[in-house]
Amino acid sequence: MSPPPQRAPRLPRSDEGKPRTSPTEDDKLRAAIESSIISSADRPVKWSDIIGVEAAKEALREAVVLPLRLPHLFGSHRSAWRGILLYGPPGTGKTFLARACA
Repeated sequence: MSPPPQRAPRLPRSDEGKPRTSPTEDDKLRAAIESSIISSADRPVKWSDIIGVEAAKEALREAVVLPLRLPHLFGSHRSAWRGILLYGPPGTGKTFLARACA
């Protein structure tokens, strides 16, 4: 008996059925896609970015910012807030307010 014929090695295929590109082309494509994606986590949120919830902004400033900036005011007679609950329907800016505090 003769040995079976040897086949050429198969290239791995991507999901589309096309042969995979070289790693350098993949890296270039990945970098192009990642650079075009805008992530809100990359950009810090400022208090001036938040519009329309002045009462909530003032309460958060009093609870979070003032004790950090003016610790002498929150000594023995007055203590800082222990926490604040942000509640409301979706889309009212609760996460945006929390990011501004961070």
